[in-house]
Amino acid sequence: MVEALFFWALAMYGALTAVWQVVGMMQRRRLQQENPQPMNIVLVVQNAESSIEGVLRNLLDRTVFSLRERTITVIDAWSTDETENICRRLSQSRAALNYIRVESDSELQSNLQAECVDKTAVACVYDLRRNGVLGEILDDVSALCR
Repeated sequence: MVEALFFWALAMYGALTAVWQVVGMMQRRRLQQENPQPMNIVLVVQNAESSIEGVLRNLLDRTVFSLRERTITVIDAWSTDETENICRRLSQSRAALNYIRVESDSELQSNLQAECVDKTAVACVYDLRRNGVLGEILDDVSALCR
């Protein structure tokens, strides 16, 4: 009985992995034909240890099947909590996530200039230091990642 359950669990895992690979291959093929402009999501954060991991995981998961090449850049405006450690840990395991720490307003402005103006991509900038921004982010990302 246990052996049969184990066998079927492995069979289901194999089938799901095969479907995942086929979907990825089809998306890459379609991407090569359509070639949409890349998307760069820039998040400005400060002392966001309580929410940043959930926000980043949600964004990364929502954009995983997007045809657009996408990058999420977190600009940390002199946080004094664990925001930096959380972002660095996530950026090590996710290639689409970049982390930048700034210590002044002038550094913040120059990094925003580099991320939003100097790159050829659709740039979406969100200041998470403001309340109620998360809903806007999810709506915009859902619309852009079709």
